[in-house]
Amino acid sequence: MENFHGKEKYLALIALTIILVINVPYLILGDDFYPQFGYDNLDSNIINKKILIESGNIFSSSSTIIEEPLSGIPRVAFGAEFSFLNLLHYLFDTPIAYVMNILLIQFIGFLGMILFLREKYGHNSLFLIYSVSLIFSQLPFWPNAGISLAGIPLLLYSYLIFDKRKLLSIAILILYVVYSSFVLTGIFIIGLSWLFIIYKLLAKQSFKNILIYTILLMLLYFLHQYRLILFALDPLYVSHRSELVKKVFSFTKSFNIVTKIFFGEYGHNVKKPLLISMTTIAIFIFSRIRRITIHKDIYVYSIFIISIAFISVFIKTELGIFLTSFIKPIKMVQLQRFYWLLPPFFYMLFFLVLQEIWKTKLKWLVLVLLLIQFSLVFQKNTNFKQFLKTRILGIETDVLTFREFYSEELYHEINQYIGKPQNTYRVASIGLQPASALYNGFYTIDGYYGNYPVEYKHKFFKLIEPELIKNDKLLNRFQSQGSVVVIMSNEIIKRREGRDFVIPFETKDIPDRVINDLQLNIEILHELNCQYILSSSKILNNDELDLKYEKYFESDDSPWGIYLYSVLVH
Repeated sequence: MENFHGKEKYLALIALTIILVINVPYLILGDDFYPQFGYDNLDSNIINKKILIESGNIFSSSSTIIEEPLSGIPRVAFGAEFSFLNLLHYLFDTPIAYVMNILLIQFIGFLGMILFLREKYGHNSLFLIYSVSLIFSQLPFWPNAGISLAGIPLLLYSYLIFDKRKLLSIAILILYVVYSSFVLTGIFIIGLSWLFIIYKLLAKQSFKNILIYTILLMLLYFLHQYRLILFALDPLYVSHRSELVKKVFSFTKSFNIVTKIFFGEYGHNVKKPLLISMTTIAIFIFSRIRRITIHKDIYVYSIFIISIAFISVFIKTELGIFLTSFIKPIKMVQLQRFYWLLPPFFYMLFFLVLQEIWKTKLKWLVLVLLLIQFSLVFQKNTNFKQFLKTRILGIETDVLTFREFYSEELYHEINQYIGKPQNTYRVASIGLQPASALYNGFYTIDGYYGNYPVEYKHKFFKLIEPELIKNDKLLNRFQSQGSVVVIMSNEIIKRREGRDFVIPFETKDIPDRVINDLQLNIEILHELNCQYILSSSKILNNDELDLKYEKYFESDDSPWGIYLYSVLVH
């Protein structure tokens, strides 16, 4: 800030005020805020942080068993200890840590884009730099990835200043490594860095800085992710990911996904690219017609985005899967996620395209495009939108808040009714989120986990096989993926038909919540010490499954209505 000119200080103040206003609902709502990406934030990653920290095993050996989920999972499956997200969850209660993470991601995205654009393109377009950086900061970045995406501009800035300010550059590098996901962006950034080195070598250009920078990045990631790397080299167990069946993209599917990447949305990396892509195409056409020269980096970013999109899709084609199948650990990595890197580059491209328009007599058009793009991004802000609907307009919503999702008071009531130490038995959830039980101290046989022993998958399959064979889609999903380890009721699935879900659930306001014919190999529940079933629906054939109905739990401030069953032992 000490180098900011007067005009820039005002721009910074205005932009930060806008960011603050957008996030005021978090302060007003407390733990009744509405999570970004809905329940995808809450059903696994957050609960993993909470369980790891509360277990006291954050620095334990990789083979140490974390007891709470899936009858126990080795420590190695819970990620790196020196993680900034771990630090947030260690210092603060879970809802506060969640909100602080959101705010830090936005601020780092905003600051990083400003620093990169200023360093790369100078101070001549400060209004555009701050406007584009503001819009970029408000993208709904997936919180559990930290600054994997939002921090890419800051990472690029640290490379640009590597020669001039090495200590700051390395400090930024360390921040990025401990606050990002190695598997979602780190491995791809390293791969692209080596390709850039090869390009410079072939072009007979100096590559000393990028070589040193890339080696530093690799060393830092290897130190940070030593558990994962050692596991890949010498696994403590065979992961369920070894049985992942990768979907093969047809030509039509490939074309549709590439189109989505350019003009729509695909995956978690929401970027709202339609206006950016259309404006870029218009600039290309305009420059050809008028025979004018546009900034060369418009071509660079466009080629980069196109290349990454096609690489991401190619990896999922039959040939791509064949070529990547020779290295065994790669089978467990979703290499097609190269496209995760794209959002920052779309907004760097947007900045340059707007700069070209600004040079013409159509400066008003730049303002219109900025407002439209900001509106497109802002309407993805779940928390602000739901706050406006519920607290300002008084409109009811079926979107669950953080507090409602975990319903601490309701689960506490269930725990009090059972009246036994939670570590002496396990529970399973049907039509409910296992994460809610885990959050409230229950030990479970189910959950959503990206890495656990394949033997457990096979045992759980025996438990739910009679139910899965009723539905080919469910059977195929569990056998080919298996990260969602929950008891699926085919009747609940049918009631939820057409809904997009990872773990199907039913709230208490859904009518006729009954399961007429639940089929399970109940002896597996005994083997897993599962003594209680928490169900959103009344199980009508509970007697034939040796399940004793205990009590129905419901409260005004929870969306769940929970039928509790105990597992009888003869």
